[in-house]
Amino acid sequence: MTSDYIALIRSKPCSTSNRALLAALAGIGTRDAPATLFFQGDGCEMAHALAGGGLGPIDGDRFETCVCATSWARRYGAASPPAPLRAESLVFFFQRLALARRVDAFGLGGWCCCLAPDASAANRSTRLLLEVASAPADERQRRETLEVALGAAALELEAGVLFRGAGLDHLADAGARGWRQITDFGLLDILAQDGGGRIAPDFGVVAVDACRVGRLRAAAATILLL
Repeated sequence: MTSDYIALIRSKPCSTSNRALLAALAGIGTRDAPATLFFQGDGCEMAHALAGGGLGPIDGDRFETCVCATSWARRYGAASPPAPLRAESLVFFFQRLALARRVDAFGLGGWCCCLAPDASAANRSTRLLLEVASAPADERQRRETLEVALGAAALELEAGVLFRGAGLDHLADAGARGWRQITDFGLLDILAQDGGGRIAPDFGVVAVDACRVGRLRAAAATILLL
């Protein structure tokens, strides 16, 4: 049976993110299926530490521990990750996400938790909101943030990407080329809060204020803080 809990972990191993992750996992109890942990981007470095016992044991009966195959290969080569880790694609992640009743996201910009509405509820939203609130430290971070959005676009999910605060740096200069292609082809809604003069006027990004952001969050079934 598929788990009704999934966590997306994109943060590097550090004292703050380690404590947040382990505290969240301590409260996860699954009776029918292991909870799914999906490590992508810099989160693969945390998965590597977990596999080595550096953050304490991961109970294989309670957790299905997966790493993004592409992110893992960038850091550790083509060899399969050590047990209990298993390499999977972003398609796998989004398929599991669609079935989850609780979603935790440990992103570069912080942590957020979503509880899915009842599947039988009238007018139930399926919309996904990706929030980018941290600046890319390097080109790899820039690329791996974009890859999450491209995964949602490839599956034709009803999704939008909100850039705010330091995350607006993703839309600046030559590094924004991938996001421009998303807007050029209308693959996803790309929104920016308080972008001001930081975004080129010919870039197809929708400017939003705090009130609009509040409505976007309220309308979303799931929010992933990247």
